Amino acid sequence: MKSMPKVLLTSSTDMDLGPFVQGIVNKISGLQALNIKAAGFIKLEKPGKKGKSEIFIHNLTGEDTQVGVQGKGRGKRIGKFIIDTDALETSLIDAIGFKQGVDMYVIHEIGPLETMSKNFSTAAKMLLKKDDLAVLATVSKQGRGFVREAKRLPGINAIEVNEENQEATEEKILKELLAAFVARAKEAEDKEKEEKEQQ
Repeated sequence: MKSMPKVLLTSSTDMDLGPFVQGIVNKISGLQALNIKAAGFIKLEKPGKKGKSEIFIHNLTGEDTQVGVQGKGRGKRIGKFIIDTDALETSLIDAIGFKQGVDMYVIHEIGPLETMSKNFSTAAKMLLKKDDLAVLATVSKQGRGFVREAKRLPGINAIEVNEENQEATEEKILKELLAAFVARAKEAEDKEKEEKEQQ
């Protein structure tokens, strides 16, 4: 079986790739004939109490978990945010931990926040190296450790997204993913037919 696509998106600007990724997921999930099951997460930043921004991990199952809040204080920090490392770890692993029946994993994103969790880095790396799973991920432009390593993994299709090429890039990614799922479905159908003929 041919390896499923591993698409890794980045942006040289401050563009939030979350809505872009969510749009692709919505279109793929809407193709009920292919019955593609997706798992994973989208990172969200929302306005919170007293004008302080908050970071949430949005699991594709629909659950939002707050993992960070803007402010001063003790604890692990990423930029202007204080991070709840326990909530971060739990929500990330729940979202991308390997599950039977899942066809595609969505990882938004591989960055300094997410790689605070070594278990996240291990799980994400496993998914990016697993031949029978499609992965649509985003990665920070800058970062150390797994942020840097992810871009160098074999089989990765790295694409830079900007305001000008969004539409064309979305079309390209959708074509690549859908072609792979159609080919896999046909391969499974041919195999089943062959097995019946041999009985």
